[in-house]
Amino acid sequence: MPRWLLSLALPVLAVGGIVAAEVVQRSSAPASTGLMAATLPAAGFGSASQEDASAATDRQIALAREMVERNPTSWLSRQVLSRALSQSYGAAGDFDALVEAGQQLAAGRDAAPRGSGPNLTSAEWAMSVHDLDLARTSLAAFDAQVVKLSRGERAAAISLRGDIAFYTGDMASAATSYDEAARIEPGPGTIARKAILAKAQGDFDTAIGHLTEAGRADALRTPRTLADLALQIGAIEMARGRYRKASEWYGRAEKLLPGYWKTQLYAGQAALIAGRTGEAVALWENAVEQSGAPEAMDALAMAYRREGDRAKSLAWSGRAKAEWQRRLALSPFATMAHAAEHELAFGDATEALDMARRNAAARPYGEARILLAKALNANGRFADARRELLAAQKGGWRSALLYVELARSEDALGDMSAAADARARALELNPKISTPQAAMIWFAHG
Repeated sequence: MPRWLLSLALPVLAVGGIVAAEVVQRSSAPASTGLMAATLPAAGFGSASQEDASAATDRQIALAREMVERNPTSWLSRQVLSRALSQSYGAAGDFDALVEAGQQLAAGRDAAPRGSGPNLTSAEWAMSVHDLDLARTSLAAFDAQVVKLSRGERAAAISLRGDIAFYTGDMASAATSYDEAARIEPGPGTIARKAILAKAQGDFDTAIGHLTEAGRADALRTPRTLADLALQIGAIEMARGRYRKASEWYGRAEKLLPGYWKTQLYAGQAALIAGRTGEAVALWENAVEQSGAPEAMDALAMAYRREGDRAKSLAWSGRAKAEWQRRLALSPFATMAHAAEHELAFGDATEALDMARRNAAARPYGEARILLAKALNANGRFADARRELLAAQKGGWRSALLYVELARSEDALGDMSAAADARARALELNPKISTPQAAMIWFAHG
């Protein structure tokens, strides 16, 4: 998914990517079929601040660890622990907890009798770290389970197959799977997936409508899930150049969950675009302190580069590179695209191209092809870049960045008419894509 989902990016909000099923809680309540106005409901219950959310997940992890210690052969206990660890990544940005969540699921699968096991949770975790092969294997095991499946589980499995189709560039099959899942159980997770699909197709208003609809369909409506939805909407507004509206949505996310580390990433970017560099730096430094997010380190390096402070820029980019390398060793699929972007901005374009190639080979969807094209352009491989971009466009992907890179390729190849057409298409999607502010965007760039 885009960065927010994995992560927001990240194996989140784009940040990069967590899959939509983990962003909002499932609900058996039917969702509205019409698109809602761009408002979110009030929060229901749950931790009301970043500090409270982190403390709550710490308690959940401690309890789950006790369960595993008492019964280490129980795959159910390990599944509970895995979910708590994944929550820790979402709530506090603890990447090591996300990695351990996968390790606990692997131990649970090994301990489970034939025909059982944490298979659906394994598929969800695999998608959160972009491991499509593990997701496929886990879903096949889920299909073979002896226990009769619930409606919610059936819908979740179909949605995950839609995610696999999305990541492999088959947007039509993804849409079909999401529609099928919605017919079984029209919960908020499926609606949020439809939003991601609509955004990828350049249909921003529909995407925002789906996200607000997902908020209404969520029976729990915790402050964090609603904050995540607000951040997604803000990211869409940012991607189409509506920077003030994006900033307003980030402000809503902050009110929903004060101190949220993901909000600090995006609010920092909005502050930088508005010329409040000191505020941006403070937000990103706080995000680093809370979560250790290398995305925030990269943003700091970029901000200091723009300010002409070479020493601080190099210090932050060096710190980010070390963390990206550490994460690559722990979970390469979850990290490769972000690490490639780091190398393009601060490091070696050849190394970036290698990682972008591997990322696109594993997930040949539009965003991965655009990243690969960007790396190819940086290495003077303009015809190859154009081929990747046209493949993404043929698959239904529409974004201002796609057309910016296509214009760059066409210019270099001497086709001025095609370059002009690509620039015009980019401006249709984001009228501010050629402004100096657009060059400052590190998150939610579209």
